[in-house]
Amino acid sequence: MYISTYPPRPHVVPPDDTHQIPTAMPRLHTPAWLIPDPSSATADAALQPLHELASTFPYSHPLPSPQNPVQAALSATHIYASAGSAGLIPHTNIPRIIHQTWKTADTSHVPEHVADSISSWTTTNAQVESGLPFAHILWDDSSLDEMVKLFHPTYYAAFKALPKNVHKADIFRYLVLLTFGGVYADVDTLTLRPVERWLDANDLHSWQYRQTTMPSAEHVNFILGIETDVERDNKVDYQGIYETPMQMCQWTMASRAGHPILARTAHSIFSKLATMTPAEIRNADVPRLTGPAPWTYAVYGHMAEHGVDWNDLREWGDKARTIGDVVILPITAFAPGYGQVLSTVFGNMGSKKIDDPDARVRHLWRGVWRSET
Repeated sequence: MYISTYPPRPHVVPPDDTHQIPTAMPRLHTPAWLIPDPSSATADAALQPLHELASTFPYSHPLPSPQNPVQAALSATHIYASAGSAGLIPHTNIPRIIHQTWKTADTSHVPEHVADSISSWTTTNAQVESGLPFAHILWDDSSLDEMVKLFHPTYYAAFKALPKNVHKADIFRYLVLLTFGGVYADVDTLTLRPVERWLDANDLHSWQYRQTTMPSAEHVNFILGIETDVERDNKVDYQGIYETPMQMCQWTMASRAGHPILARTAHSIFSKLATMTPAEIRNADVPRLTGPAPWTYAVYGHMAEHGVDWNDLREWGDKARTIGDVVILPITAFAPGYGQVLSTVFGNMGSKKIDDPDARVRHLWRGVWRSET
């Protein structure tokens, strides 16, 4: 059975210096991917260790002219893996690839909020202080399907049978980062701080948990944020709205390929789907089936492996914490503006305003997925 913590990966070869891909990042673009010119990669950079595919892969390497998002992701993977630290987000082992998804990759026919999101992520990250520029890949429905079929064949039949696009979009974010690594961002998000500056030394400090000093992380493999953090003395029943009082954000996340949290999330979801009838899947609560609930529990599992009880960390505060190879940012990082642009029965839950220096991403809460429910 194909359930692997570190999944098979395409073989990485040195970049082809004749491969010329423009690095300019316009507001909208066709085709729906932008990857850097590999000739700008450091020629003597050491290759990152990657697994080879166990079965024959249909594309040759390198891919000088990607024809679809899967090929673009493969090209970006070998470009960044060949560039050493220049291909990684500072302080991390995470490649500089930004993934977004919409029904179609034809960016001339997307809703305004989708166009604004694409523009935000491409333009804000177009200029970098050092290293390679960021790749941006817009995945459409057909390329989602192809990616799962090629890299996660055991999951493919269940994925294909899912009745709602929101189910597939939820699962896609876990699988695309599991396969390629990078940053995932919903198309109703705007980036407020360049990804290159998401982390600094202050976010990587050691911290005290009970009687243990939790060490800092020299090289981070996962960046995530908090979505909700209901105060302990709040009398409103959170269970009617959230699965847990402290829920992890999944509209934006960043990871190295093959991270166990992502593998755990996918395994949990598909194991549950295997026990359900089509009618049960269709009628199930989306956030609890494929959304923040299984994702949050997978993060809790990672915490437990490092001796941390998530319940102890409620009312998180405004400091980042490292747990193993994961940095968890405070709620303002990816969910600023509670009580300012979005009212909740739980107040602001520690979230500061969207113009706060700690804010990295703004979520617009478009909730397009609700139209399928």
